[in-house]
Amino acid sequence: MSFDSGDSTEHLLSLEEIKAHEKEILRVLWQYCRKHKIRMWLAYGSLLGAVRHKDVIPWDDDIDISMPRPDYDRFLSLTKNGLGIYEVRSGEYTPGYFYPIAKMIDPRTILVEHTIGDAHIMGVYLDIFPLDGLIEDSSKWEQIYQSVHRYYRILPHTVSSVTKGSSGLHTVAKTLLYPILHSIGPHRYLHKINSLAKLAPYETAHSIGSVCWDWNFHREPISKEIFLPRTTLLFEGHPFQATAGYHIRLTNLYGDYRTPPPVESQQPSHSFTASWR
Repeated sequence: MSFDSGDSTEHLLSLEEIKAHEKEILRVLWQYCRKHKIRMWLAYGSLLGAVRHKDVIPWDDDIDISMPRPDYDRFLSLTKNGLGIYEVRSGEYTPGYFYPIAKMIDPRTILVEHTIGDAHIMGVYLDIFPLDGLIEDSSKWEQIYQSVHRYYRILPHTVSSVTKGSSGLHTVAKTLLYPILHSIGPHRYLHKINSLAKLAPYETAHSIGSVCWDWNFHREPISKEIFLPRTTLLFEGHPFQATAGYHIRLTNLYGDYRTPPPVESQQPSHSFTASWR
């Protein structure tokens, strides 16, 4: 699929253009992973889209992929210098990067997350989530989740610019706190999250899930026995790998996933604008 860049100062990419671009990135990733025997699955909203729409959810604005932690680490090592024309950014290999998951990015584009501002500019991307082993003790798992949640909330503030707070006192607090967080940087908090995520080794764990992201910890765990068997689902007309246990996975995550939300709730999940460089 090709794009006519036009004038990047005039043309903001539409939602459909962004999705078409993400699908192009996905096809490159899928071919690379097949070649290098790296396991990957459609995940979260993309898995839901494949099952319910056989495509990206019509109002969604991103693509989600998951990889077992061993495959994820190997993938990041192999692609730390890029994958063709694309960049793979991660906390492990990209200085200043603050997300606890990896992103495969088209550097020919500019994407600005409005919740963060121009302090952290990327390109159109897809998300890659590591799947880690989970502690079987539910109370310990909840403690881990709460710690990850706390560090996750801090991370954007290590790179974002100061904005007005909800009150005068809040604005003053943010003005004093942000320089400290900027001087610390995201690496320390990413290291803490990754250390927590790896407490239960993937290879020996019974249940797996995404520990690094800010999900509902009650819905995330799923047994390897259910998740690891793979099936093929059509996604925008192409076959892609997904968990054969997608019904259980999607029910855990979304409940009645087969029924679309009300029209008023059919909105993109992110706040960003994208254009050509």
